[in-house]
Parts: sequence; structure tokens; C-alpha cells
Amino acid sequence: MKKIEDFLELSEEQAINYNFASDGEEADRSALAKEVYGKLFSFYDNDKFYYPSMLLIEQCYL
Repeated sequence: MKKIEDFLELSEEQAINYNFASDGEEADRSALAKEVYGKLFSFYDNDKFYYPSMLLIEQCYL
């Protein structure tokens, strides 16, 4: 799955059971995960954060 629009078209049950870990080689760097982080966190910069989860760690220390 590459776009958040595709994810939003899933049924509630499909969305609940969706396995982000299988969405690409590394789930934390998949296109969908990056788009989700971008929608959730206004400070997220896809070019700055190699792994999106790094933004959570960085924000804890600001």
C-alpha cells in the first residue's frame, strides 16, 4: 500500500488488521508510514528523518 487514500478505503476490519510491518522492506520507512507521520505531526520532514520514528525521539529532547 503506497498512499493513505488507499488505506482509508479499507473497511474498518481491514484497517484494524492491517500489518504495517509488512508494508515494504522496512515498515518504518514505507511510503504509507511516512505519509501517516506527515499527516499526524506538523514538524515531520521526510527529508530530515531517515526513520520516521526518529522524529518522536527527537521531539522528546526539544
